[in-house]
Amino acid sequence: MQPANQPTAGNVAQPLSNTNPYLNAEKILNIKTIKFALKVDFHGYEAMKKFMQSLSTFPKILTLDNFQVVGYSEKDKTLRLDMTLDGFYDMSKPK
Repeated sequence: MQPANQPTAGNVAQPLSNTNPYLNAEKILNIKTIKFALKVDFHGYEAMKKFMQSLSTFPKILTLDNFQVVGYSEKDKTLRLDMTLDGFYDMSKPK
């Protein structure tokens, strides 16, 4: 039996990968990190605010990394935002 304070071979972190800084965490926690970008048109500030608030409650995995207003339509009264989302997918849960 392994003492509680001694790491086993299965949970010792390996050197970081140059391509994915979260690789060690992914292996240890059995998750897959995701990052994606999207452009969204919002009809007014309240719609944009509601969307951003929903990010913290929707699947409990997404966070807003950054966003930038890239356009505004006076005719349609819409704001276009370019945003990046970060999150993770739990690989231990069945599909």
